[in-house]
Amino acid sequence: MVHPVLDGKPWPAVEISVEWDGISFFLMTSPSTEPGGLTWVVVSDEDADLAAGPTGATVVLGPLNAPVARPHWWAPVESPMGTPFTLPHEAGGATAELAVNGSRLRGSVRLTATDLHGRPSSYEAVIDAHAADAVVLERSELLPPAPDLFGRVVELQARVHGHFQRGDLPALLAGLRESVALRRELSTGELMTGPWERTLAGIQDMLTLDRHLLDLIATSGRLGELLGQGAAALTAAAATLARLDRTPPDPERFDQEVTTARTELAALTARLRALIPPVLQTDLRVLPDGHPLRTDREELLARLTAGAEPDELDTRETAWEHALADHPERSQAIAVKNAAVALTAAAARMAHQHAFLERLDPAGNARRLWARNAEGIALLAVFVESWRSRLTGDSSRIDLMEQALPLHGQLVEAMADLGAPVDALVAAEMSRARAFADLMTGRSTARTAAPRLTTARLTALLGEYGRPLVEYFLTGDRLLVFVAAPDGTVEAADLRVDRAHLQALTDELQGWFRVTSGDEDARMVDEARVTELLRALGAILWDPIAGLLPADPDIPVTLVPHDDLLRLPFHALLDGDGRHLVARHATTVLPAAAILPPLLARAAAYERERPSRICALVDPEPMPDDFTPLPTLRAGFGVVSGLFAEAEIYRGAEATVDALRAGAARRPSVLCLATHAQALPGDPMASFVALASGKLRADAVPELELPVPLVVLAACETGAGRVTADGIVGLSRAFLSAGPVGVLMTLWPVVERASLRLLRRFHELRLGTPRGNAQALRAAQLSLVESGVSPTRWAAFTLFGLPD
Repeated sequence: MVHPVLDGKPWPAVEISVEWDGISFFLMTSPSTEPGGLTWVVVSDEDADLAAGPTGATVVLGPLNAPVARPHWWAPVESPMGTPFTLPHEAGGATAELAVNGSRLRGSVRLTATDLHGRPSSYEAVIDAHAADAVVLERSELLPPAPDLFGRVVELQARVHGHFQRGDLPALLAGLRESVALRRELSTGELMTGPWERTLAGIQDMLTLDRHLLDLIATSGRLGELLGQGAAALTAAAATLARLDRTPPDPERFDQEVTTARTELAALTARLRALIPPVLQTDLRVLPDGHPLRTDREELLARLTAGAEPDELDTRETAWEHALADHPERSQAIAVKNAAVALTAAAARMAHQHAFLERLDPAGNARRLWARNAEGIALLAVFVESWRSRLTGDSSRIDLMEQALPLHGQLVEAMADLGAPVDALVAAEMSRARAFADLMTGRSTARTAAPRLTTARLTALLGEYGRPLVEYFLTGDRLLVFVAAPDGTVEAADLRVDRAHLQALTDELQGWFRVTSGDEDARMVDEARVTELLRALGAILWDPIAGLLPADPDIPVTLVPHDDLLRLPFHALLDGDGRHLVARHATTVLPAAAILPPLLARAAAYERERPSRICALVDPEPMPDDFTPLPTLRAGFGVVSGLFAEAEIYRGAEATVDALRAGAARRPSVLCLATHAQALPGDPMASFVALASGKLRADAVPELELPVPLVVLAACETGAGRVTADGIVGLSRAFLSAGPVGVLMTLWPVVERASLRLLRRFHELRLGTPRGNAQALRAAQLSLVESGVSPTRWAAFTLFGLPD
């Protein structure tokens, strides 16, 4: 038991448990939420500086520490009506010093914070007790059941840390999900809205009391009319306050509700005060101006407004009424005095409530708690990032991200619900292509990971990129779309979708596009149905954010799809005017914004060398797996290679992996593989492109050095593969990791003649105009649209990587 001192005032003793393990764990907690209750948990050096051993412990929370959950104590608060309740004070600084001497535990703890009024607040306690016998326990067993949400947060934090240290991944992910859910509960429960609800209830009680009082003292005539106006003003204010949301769902709504309450209280105070002078004018005949009793009454009202003590006011009022004892119209003067006192007291109470509401700042406190919870939720993702750094190999890191998908869905939704779109975008980024980011930075075999994304780091990255970016995130039937402007600012659209319907639309569209496999005379596609599907998908995925993007069609828009949306040709979707998006925007696709840094670094290096040179491997012979020859490509590829100043073309038996290496080493501006390919979603790293030397598998591609700005994979479904939390795993991912800044890939099977036509126009525009890759692809595809060519013939080609 300890006797806490809160802001210099002693409080009754509370029970506190103190434990530490001599390494990095420290727990000080009490099972009470009464004033003086305390919780402080340290599980890492970010939580506090801890020096501990068998004979004592010193713990310091300073400005350089960033704990997931700060230490807090429960402090008493009183409403203007005198209703007591408690609120947690989160400590900005804290110190604990403990020493063990035999079975004796002695020490002290001090925490400091800022109270509702912006004043310094403190918690101090001296500890002098018998230490419990030491028992070796798992950390999770050391924690007693937490009595409150804050205590449960820190308890879970300690458990999660223990799971991480023991290497128990399922328990870690389960604990993290529980922690996110608890943080969300903290952001919507009693701690968030309780003070606001109690304050509104207290105000309503006052309004009811004052209205009844005015009704009781009302009389007929002029005085009764004025008091009736006061009662009506009180009734109207009560109705306005009754309509306010007691549990606002977000900071903006909370601000609106509190502003409405304060505005109503200020207006009511002014209306009540405006009634006092005319009330006093009704007895001028009885007490004319300058009469001593009139002056005394005005002084009584002034003291009432100033908040004088009740005893003083009673003494003044009794003396005033006694002085009227022999006045012939005493009852009239007292009625006027009672009416003026009632109005003055009501106005003073409303003004006091207005001031209290301003000091309490429930919306500001809610915003700070929301921000603190957002910060705590964001830090939970660090455990997954740290776990990934323990792993070696690309596939094991992809598997981890797959297992963490439910957790990341919770993280993104929690951030969005807390009104933090940038933090939600960071959480979305932490859920995708993290193994790819490791691969891109050359760290796939090291026990480290790509740098962890933070809000500041992502904002700076988007600003450095300087192009609009649209990122999608699907979780259940919720679709979050983040739109980043070129200056790095982020807006978000929070949409409800029928996930099963969206999946059905995507699958059906893919089915129609895939029937183009084979010769030009493949069976006809139902073009009307394809148009319906493209419009339906455009309405869901594009219409809600179309107004947030630049009108200039040549400003490239970078798309970061999610989950099965990675399989869609966004540039072929139809808008409300029936136009393909390729008419509105040049686009490129990325699996995550996090891979921008290595791509931008490559682009800066390639900027210094812009040769008009192509290296191409065309129609290899012999083909593996009895693939059919590609005579149209072989005979017609000259319409593409002839556009370049230099062309290094390998056909037939020359089109080998050695030729690919040698040609890439001479640093052409474009490397083109015009051949067959096969995507194998069941074993995506076995997906391959066909060469004369055999299959070039996806798992072998990252080992090639391809110092080439653009790789063109003119083969079937080179952008297909297995959809994972790391994006589509397959050939496109493998080739982008090998060195280029862009890969022109195909989402479904393509045919030779249509591919040649598109590639010729694409390179013609790249080389003959200032357009970048995305702009040239847009112009080439748009020319086919304007010629009436079906999207099944041009929409498969998608740019993967940077727009230029």
